[in-house]
Amino acid sequence: MKKFILFIVISITFLFIKSADCHYSEDNYHLDSLTNKIELNILQDSANYNYICKVIMKMYPIHCAMGPMGCEKCKEYSKEKKYCFIGLLHKGGKFQRPMMQLDLTGTKTWYEFDQFKIFNSEEEAIEYSKKNSIRILDEEK
Repeated sequence: MKKFILFIVISITFLFIKSADCHYSEDNYHLDSLTNKIELNILQDSANYNYICKVIMKMYPIHCAMGPMGCEKCKEYSKEKKYCFIGLLHKGGKFQRPMMQLDLTGTKTWYEFDQFKIFNSEEEAIEYSKKNSIRILDEEK
């Protein structure tokens, strides 16, 4: 009897599932509508924040959260400092970001940041900063 009632409950549940709630994406992942909404929020995390400032500075570029010990591309990036265009956030969003300590106002403060662009040369960084009125920070020792 219990099995029969369970079968009826499951059958009724399947009647109310819409085909739009489950779909097959291009990345071969099965996503339901709730997961899809969460992914959109992740993509919009940075868009809703005002950056304290956007600067160009010489640093080791960031590739992913695994770092040089777990990622070949990060290992390659850690060999040489390059000029990077970054946006500094004093208070970040819902998701963890890399942090750095900078002295922008006379006191060293920790800032979360998003890396937007990596420049191949100093000349390219200078040209970009002049064109877009972006400050180039000196390397802190």
